[in-house]
Amino acid sequence: MKKNARTLIFTDLDDTLIQTKRKLADHSHLQTGAVDREQKPLSYTTPPQRLLLQLLKTGGAILIPVTGRNQAAMDRVLLDDFHSYRIVSHGAMVLTEENQPCQTWLASQQHNHDLSAWAEHLDRLNETLNSYIKQQAFPIACHPITEAGMTAYLSIKADRLHYQESQLDYLMEHLKPQLKQGERWHRNGANLALLPPYTCKAKAVQFVSEQLQIHEHELVMGFGDSVSDLAFLRQTHFGLFPIGSQLDHWMGT
Repeated sequence: MKKNARTLIFTDLDDTLIQTKRKLADHSHLQTGAVDREQKPLSYTTPPQRLLLQLLKTGGAILIPVTGRNQAAMDRVLLDDFHSYRIVSHGAMVLTEENQPCQTWLASQQHNHDLSAWAEHLDRLNETLNSYIKQQAFPIACHPITEAGMTAYLSIKADRLHYQESQLDYLMEHLKPQLKQGERWHRNGANLALLPPYTCKAKAVQFVSEQLQIHEHELVMGFGDSVSDLAFLRQTHFGLFPIGSQLDHWMGT
């Protein structure tokens, strides 16, 4: 191995390194991994997750989060293992080591996409969805997520206790005639997101890899739980997924 070769880990967060109590059978020995807007515990780490993080830290790995969380939600993650770039909002935004929007990434986004037109389009879709949700009395909330003035994606969250999976199917079908080329859905449980083409974890991982000047003799790994994470996992040498995750169930079918 070449001297000073780095190990870099591009990792999803929710349901990979942290998760809510609802998804854990054993609630003993948990530690708070993230808090909500009121600073109350929201997500937790298990002993195996903490051992994994300790193993990576001991080995000197550079951890780079690749998350659907926006910057504000990312700031509420209590893990102290991230000291490099951060990829947030499903890949729409890249943050620097100083936790500021990366201007090089922003310039690239603005150069390659008409962000104003996309913002208007996503606002119209948001109005359409909210009107339909109200009409059908679905227990679902929909709103756009923005980063540094850029509309990153539409967030669609159902009330886990009262919704039916078919209701999300109806929303997707209702919007289908209005979608533009390159738009795609991310779905995991009661959470649904409509992503424009510039909101892409894989493209953001490729950009960060170029910024970090990763060489072929260095080790790059990816951790993720969702089927949609496969695209960015394929940008790495090895991919890891939690047993029991959406990706695990999908691969087992």
